[in-house]
Amino acid sequence: ELAWRQWTVLGVAGVAPPPAHAIDLEALVAFMPFVANADPRLGDEALDWYVRIGPRFVARSRLRTLVALMPGVAASVAPSFPTLELAQSKASLRTRLSQKSRAPRLDAPVLVQLRSRQIFGVGARADVIAALVSQRRIEPVRISSIGLVGYTKPAVATVLDDLASVGVLRKWSSGNAAHYLLEKPGPLRALLDPVPPAPPSWAHRLALVAVVLDTWRRFGERRTYAVELAKALERARPLTVGLVHEPPPVLARPRTLVADVSAWAMRLLEA
Repeated sequence: ELAWRQWTVLGVAGVAPPPAHAIDLEALVAFMPFVANADPRLGDEALDWYVRIGPRFVARSRLRTLVALMPGVAASVAPSFPTLELAQSKASLRTRLSQKSRAPRLDAPVLVQLRSRQIFGVGARADVIAALVSQRRIEPVRISSIGLVGYTKPAVATVLDDLASVGVLRKWSSGNAAHYLLEKPGPLRALLDPVPPAPPSWAHRLALVAVVLDTWRRFGERRTYAVELAKALERARPLTVGLVHEPPPVLARPRTLVADVSAWAMRLLEA
């Protein structure tokens, strides 16, 4: 349901209620091979959107970074989602596309990331600005607290320093950490309205669900599946930092681990 909601608001052919949270485009694309395995129709329509509409909006370098978070995707993403350059140059691929996707209506609140990119360019600058104006309360932020997965700290720092240099942010240092406060939220909000609340970390959520799905793909038919699942979740623990839905303890209830993890993964996919 989450995938249909998010892809439909982007312009994929289909009917679904609007999602409740702002989307993260590269996280959605990186996760799509898993969805396509379960729903080939959505996979085909998403590929049509990605090839025909995506070049206007997708941050390709960030997409490569998020693909690396998804276990098992790096090897399969090329045939499932060709690079934009390859897709655009292959007439044979274009003729197989459904041609049903349309450009998104950028006034949808959940598309604040795309609106920002249309104004400020596709990349870190647009996503930093969208993150700043999406704060529930205007409060100081640090580079590490903005939560932009897929961009390097130097790239985020450059954007913040540029905004501070023109008075949009106020910058000060405390110890070794730089702090930034949005001084002029009004003009930026006016540009990006309607601005929804800050979204959950879709990159981390979808990467964790990908861990579960990939572990099932490789070990689901074996008696050792629960053991392999516990090991995979332990390796992925850094992705769980700051999540509202904490993962089930892998050792406390070994007999119910598989059921507990399945329920937890479903909560991560709440639209």
